Amino acid sequence: MLRTAFLMAAVFLCCASASSFYTAAVFEHSPLESPPEKAVARNLAIYKRAAAIAKSKHADVIVFSEYGIIPYFDRQEIRPFLENVPDPQKSDTTPCSERDTYSDRPILYTLSCIAQNHSMFVVANMGDIQRCEGEPGCPSDGVFQYNTNVVFDRRGKLLVRYHKKNLFFEYSLDVPREEPSPVFETDFGTFATLVCFDLVYKRPSDFPKPIDGLMFTTEWLNLLPHFTSVQFFQSWAVGNNVTLLAANLQKPWQANMGSGIFHGAEGALVYAFNPDKVSKLLVARVPKTGAAKVPPKASITAFTEKDSWEHRDDGKDVPDECSSKGPYSCTNEPMSRNYTFVRLREAAGRVEACHNGFCCSLSYSSNGLEEEQFHLGVFSGMYDLQNTYSWCEEECVLVRCDAAGGAACGKFPLRSNTRFHNVQMRANFTAGTTIYPSAVTSGMRLVQPHKWHLNRSRGAITLSLADFAGMKLTSFGMKGRCYSKDPPGK
Repeated sequence: MLRTAFLMAAVFLCCASASSFYTAAVFEHSPLESPPEKAVARNLAIYKRAAAIAKSKHADVIVFSEYGIIPYFDRQEIRPFLENVPDPQKSDTTPCSERDTYSDRPILYTLSCIAQNHSMFVVANMGDIQRCEGEPGCPSDGVFQYNTNVVFDRRGKLLVRYHKKNLFFEYSLDVPREEPSPVFETDFGTFATLVCFDLVYKRPSDFPKPIDGLMFTTEWLNLLPHFTSVQFFQSWAVGNNVTLLAANLQKPWQANMGSGIFHGAEGALVYAFNPDKVSKLLVARVPKTGAAKVPPKASITAFTEKDSWEHRDDGKDVPDECSSKGPYSCTNEPMSRNYTFVRLREAAGRVEACHNGFCCSLSYSSNGLEEEQFHLGVFSGMYDLQNTYSWCEEECVLVRCDAAGGAACGKFPLRSNTRFHNVQMRANFTAGTTIYPSAVTSGMRLVQPHKWHLNRSRGAITLSLADFAGMKLTSFGMKGRCYSKDPPGK
């Protein structure tokens, strides 16, 4: 059996190397969390089914969600779900071929076997526990507990053990003291892996070598108007010209959903943003770096514990607005209350707004603004999240918004009937700022990059869009990340 698996791996490796593309899969999982003692086995069973369908669609890699296998509990309660993950930089290990060694580590064993049995790379998120008595910084309970990504090659060998650096209110887990490289090689390119909040602080130039793509596990919290999952994922990929394979959780009641495969030049090859509480497998062909564009042959397969079917994600289930009382819960970006907002009053015209000396202008034409309100929002400074996390941003965004909570622009609807025919946004960003452009239409539909244009001229950056029929925009803008001004250690 093992010899057959190795022969299959050799065949697939040869074929993948000769092709101008690879086929990627991401799994947006609605995790099973009760009863807790059975959750891991039930989630892994779904992972195995998802991987089998991904392989039937010729996937070379599958990426799973953050917290897709284990439930999140406090420090003591989460411990039974953690496994000791060996350091692949110190020793080679293939858990699927070492059953006795991994008999008490079912997560590592199963993930390795998924990779080996289907001859595909596997990227998944789990919990790692490492004893540390006598080591500097060791917690009083004698162990380090880490939010961890693991990567397995086609033979089931463990390639990467990556500990999440930027924890997001994860008080039962520890921040790693060391930062081993998250970069690894495949037969279709060089990749790295990160976990959720790491993406806010990391950029491709931070890695020790150039990468072709990032394999990303996440429990992304959707923040309106300019920090929702698929919106930011596409803009990150395009802004860095790096492919992003993003697997989010499907938990709309806590604002987690939105996954996809985002090419650095083409944008979304396939994505899902649907608050239906149903897991989804997304598959698409991805051109290798330097190769010509290929038809993505995209597909989405919906999953329950006992069934699966082909799914079309068209935004019809996205509500008019999200609410803590509805099936899709989300929240405003906390810093949106600090933006300077200027309302668009006429069907066509030009407006300008400034914040902390950073200014942005907007020229536009529409079919009329009598029924809905739109504002130009501008922000410059340290973006603060609940007085705990911060980073530097310069941001310009055109948004649909309504008055709420005493603010003229305090609520951000997800749907619009107003059509914009021409939009041109211009700003002078600080030198060295990385620009993340995005455009979103009614129902959280992404506008593909070929429909808008980003131009740099004499220090100014212009984002423009023209459409004769008009686009029902809800958000259009540029998020600038001034990484060099981030707090130390980020």
